[in-house]
Amino acid sequence: MLTSLATELSAHLAEVATMPARSSSRRLTAAKHHYMNFYSSHYKPAVARAGLDQRTRFHDLRHTAAALMVAQGAHLRVVKQRLGHSSIAVTAHR
Repeated sequence: MLTSLATELSAHLAEVATMPARSSSRRLTAAKHHYMNFYSSHYKPAVARAGLDQRTRFHDLRHTAAALMVAQGAHLRVVKQRLGHSSIAVTAHR
């Protein structure tokens, strides 16, 4: 499943990257459409298979990943880069 998910996310990122920079509203619409397909077709079924609470949001997983990285001793700079935050302050406050 992870290979399939990685493949789908890679395809989505490649598609969004090819859109003109000035078409931000189009990009947002396309990204939202792909997100909703991903969410209902892949994310929610994966949450169910994992036995997680159905209210588990994708962002909850990001926060968990960040907390686990910090607990393992990762430097905030590394966590910041992995999560794509704009500054270490943003990472520290999350």
